[in-house]
Amino acid sequence: MSGDEEITLRRRRKEQVMSITDDEVEKYRDIFKILDKNNSNRISLAEFGMVLSNLGQIGNTSEDELKAVFHEIDSAKTGGINIRDFAKLMKSFEGTTDKEEEYRQVFQLLDSDKDGFISTQDLNKVLRPLSSMGERTSLDNILEMIQFADEGGSGKMNVNDFLEIMLNGNDI
Repeated sequence: MSGDEEITLRRRRKEQVMSITDDEVEKYRDIFKILDKNNSNRISLAEFGMVLSNLGQIGNTSEDELKAVFHEIDSAKTGGINIRDFAKLMKSFEGTTDKEEEYRQVFQLLDSDKDGFISTQDLNKVLRPLSSMGERTSLDNILEMIQFADEGGSGKMNVNDFLEIMLNGNDI
């Protein structure tokens, strides 16, 4: 993250409304659960850095810059970003990217092995933590998701398959 990007992030954070509705929090809960790898109900600095890295947002960002942004988001100063702070951050980015770019970033997060495809193993890594929190997603459901999206029959979903589903509203 360049200095200009950090300034922009800080400006967005300050300009956003400090209150957020429960509905807005719920809107981002599933994403939050995926990013909260250790199920602590907080996104740690390490988890935050991993997310930014996976999205290609870290680049030449120093550890001090990353910490400064992280601590600004952590309103309770607990050393972790809670669901409300996360929802406020996500809300601040609404409307700043087009849908296709947003879905490409989601694809990058889901492609855990960074091979350009979302496989059963990738989805299982992402969905397994959710199952420990009461969300039940079986391997059969994961296979069904891949098969539905996989028009080429490779057993994997490429970014184009993923975008087709997400942008055209095809339900799995």
